[in-house]
Formats: sequence, structure tokens, C-alpha cells
Amino acid sequence: MLNINIQKEDLLKALSDVQHAISSKPSMPILTGVKISADKEGVTIVGTNNDLSITKTIPLEHKGTEIVSLKKEGSIVLNAKFLLDIVKKAPKTDILITVGKNFVTEIQSGKSSFNLNGLEPEMFPKIPEIEGEIDFSISVKDLKQLISQTILVAATSEMRPILTGVNLTLSSSEIKAVATDSHRLVLKTLSIPAGEEEKNITIPAKSLQELAKILDDPKEQVGIKMSESQIIFQSNNLLLCTRLLEGKYPDTAKLIPDNTTTTVKGNKKELIAALDRCSLLANEKTKIITLEATKGQLILSVTSKEVGNVTEILDDIEIDGEDIKISFSEKFAKDALSTFDKEKVKLEFTGAVRPFLFRCDEDNTLTQLVLPVRT
Repeated sequence: MLNINIQKEDLLKALSDVQHAISSKPSMPILTGVKISADKEGVTIVGTNNDLSITKTIPLEHKGTEIVSLKKEGSIVLNAKFLLDIVKKAPKTDILITVGKNFVTEIQSGKSSFNLNGLEPEMFPKIPEIEGEIDFSISVKDLKQLISQTILVAATSEMRPILTGVNLTLSSSEIKAVATDSHRLVLKTLSIPAGEEEKNITIPAKSLQELAKILDDPKEQVGIKMSESQIIFQSNNLLLCTRLLEGKYPDTAKLIPDNTTTTVKGNKKELIAALDRCSLLANEKTKIITLEATKGQLILSVTSKEVGNVTEILDDIEIDGEDIKISFSEKFAKDALSTFDKEKVKLEFTGAVRPFLFRCDEDNTLTQLVLPVRT
């Protein structure tokens, strides 16, 4: 039966990371727990909801400092929420975990002692494994940027499950990521080699969101391995495995206009602030904003029969091309603007009823597309 003394800080970090894979409404009681295993390699903590699994390994020592005192090897499954709460409030810097008869587990720290009813570790689901070397690597910085710039656009409705993911086309020269919910679309390109053979996969946006939360050091590399139905991300002592979405992702290449009749360039923060103010009088459910670019001015406006109207005039704007008047969702526009790292952005229009684009002259790797709203 497992018996270890472990540093509170390391255990707390591992449990917090693994917690992201545990569902609030698990399909089986055992999925409310984390599996803790200890051997001469270290302490391994696993959480899963059957679609997403996160594994964190804590070494016995780090740079000559002991993290875990291994008294007896073994495994146990303990309720994740209760265990995390106990560790958070443990009074001392080390925690003793001892598994006894019928999997009852004593957790001690200083003069505090808790007994948790454990579950048989053999009943815990097997975590998928993918044999062979990694397919390619990407830095934490690049991966987190790709995730943050795409997941907002993925669908949240399960009506078309494939649209709840981010689609990746992987080739020997680049990674091309696409997401859409049918009302907006994002295209992100990274010049990173991702294998000799071109592959097309769709990863659940929720899994990518959880991955971004637990990746820390931007300088670290993340190794990626793929099978027909699974993808594994591994970095340092962390491993995340998630299922891939089944089905063919729609061909979105033709949706992005290749000609522009009007271009508007301005400051990202000023545009977001103006949209914010306009939305104060917009319909609470739809929040539709009207944009008019004419005579060197950009005018944002909302008219509400019940409340009143608001007009925002932005002078520090560059406008090229034809006059344009177009209406769109304030949320979609703000989401698109928020994904750009640079100060200056540009909006490209091809007509009042055609999709329009958000881009940046200083970063040609990102394109956001929003559909207009007929008013």
C-alpha cells in the first residue's frame, strides 16, 4: 500500500493541473478521482474524463533537493476535489499520504489528519498511449498564442460537433489552424515544420483551452504525438492526451475574400473602447453595432427605439477606398480585435453584406473574419 511524504507546493501544483481534466458531471463515480501512483521514478498523478486525460509526474528529487520521500510503492484513487481542498489548507510544507485497509487513506500535515475513502486503482480507466517518437515540437509560447487566437471562434453548440474544435493542417513547412462557428472564422498560420506527411486533424477547443492553462514556461518545448483518434502533448513532467474529433472539417478557404474595396486602419484599444461604449445602449441579446466609414471618419453607432442612441466618431483613422456602411455583432468584433498582439489593426471590407476581415500589417499570420448582420 502506498506510503509517501511529499512537499505540499509540488503536490498542490500537480493536483491543480490535473484537475482540469476532471468533469463536474462525470459518467462514472471513479472519474471524480485522481489516481496517485508512486515508484522509484516518482509520483504520478492522473485525472481524466475519458475524452481528456492529464498526467503530471513529480520526481523524487530536483537539483539535489528531495521532493518525495518514498516509503512504500503503490497506487490509490482519491476524490479530486476533497484532496485538493485538503492540500490547499495543509498547515505544514510537507504532507504524509498513507493508504490503509480497504483503501482508506490518511492524509497528515503537522497536527492535522484526514481520512479519505479511496477507490481501487485497478478500476481507474487506462490512459491512451501512442507508441514511437514525437511527430514534431512547438514552443509553449507559439502553442499558447495559437490557442488564444483561435478557440474563441470555435462553436460551443453540439449541433455540428466538428465545429467545436480547432482544425489543424500540418505539413513540412507550416501549421495552419482554422476555427469557425458559422458566423465568424479565424485563420492562423505558423511557419513551423510539423512532419513530412501532410495531416489534417481537429482538436476539441475545450481540450486546447485546458492545455493553455497548465503550460507555464514560454521557452519550453511541447512534443506532439498523434494517432488516428488521439493526440498527446508532452512537456517536462506534464502529459495531456485528448481524443480527436471525428468527421471532415468544412472547406473554409473560399470564405475569405481575396479583394478589398475599403480598408480602415486604427488603434486596437481605441476601437475596442468605442465598441464598448456603443454597446451600452445596444440590445442586450444581440448588441448590433453599425459602422460607417466616410470622408476620413469612422462612425460607430447604435439606435434603440426603447432607450435612445449613441454615436462614436474616431478621427485618428486611415480610410482607403469606397464609403462603407455595415452592421455586425459587437462581441464578435471585440473578440477578433482582442486576439491581435499589435497596436495597429486594419479592417478590410468588400461590401455591406459581405464578410469582412480583421488583419494587422505587422503580423500577417492571423486573419479574423466576421459576417455582417442585416438590419
